[in-house]
Amino acid sequence: MTSQNDEISEPDATNEAPHDVPIAEPDATVDKEPAEPAEPPTQAQVQSQGTKKRALRSGIWEMFTEDKVRKIATCTYCNKEYVHDSKTNGTSTLWNHAKKCPKNPSKRANKNQPILSFEMKKEGSGTLKGHIFSAERCRQALANMVILDEYPFRCIEGVGFIRYSKELEPRFNLPSRWTVARDCIKVFKEERKNLNIL
Repeated sequence: MTSQNDEISEPDATNEAPHDVPIAEPDATVDKEPAEPAEPPTQAQVQSQGTKKRALRSGIWEMFTEDKVRKIATCTYCNKEYVHDSKTNGTSTLWNHAKKCPKNPSKRANKNQPILSFEMKKEGSGTLKGHIFSAERCRQALANMVILDEYPFRCIEGVGFIRYSKELEPRFNLPSRWTVARDCIKVFKEERKNLNIL
């Protein structure tokens, strides 16, 4: 049995560090001045390093002014104020106001406002007349066209006629041929009543 002293052997020459590895020497200059704190980079330096600045704003800000201190967005047309914090709120409330703002010049015109149309009376003469869209009057005119020109009811569902009608008045939803047939019968009954009165 070997003792603990036998297990520990003295280091021989092979365990020593090799002589060709350089050993770092302590720094010779002890009196170094402390480094100055680095200044934060300027915006131009940040952009030159390849980081892009975030897109500034939504297009709604052309219509609103933002008060960052009070956290208020004010409409430039009607001066209505909305609570707005750019970190917590989106812009959907502002967009909704833009659609309803009575003084917004880019808002769609009132549907009930008449559109001027030129009504021919004789060749080369006519008058300006206010026209308001009415789906009922469009259906009546369509029934009259079918009766006067003796078109078949299925002409209403033709691709060319649908395109033509949508170009003339996009708000008018064309009825089916069955609805046009009912409208034609209605016109016939009204005309028969008028003849009976005479």
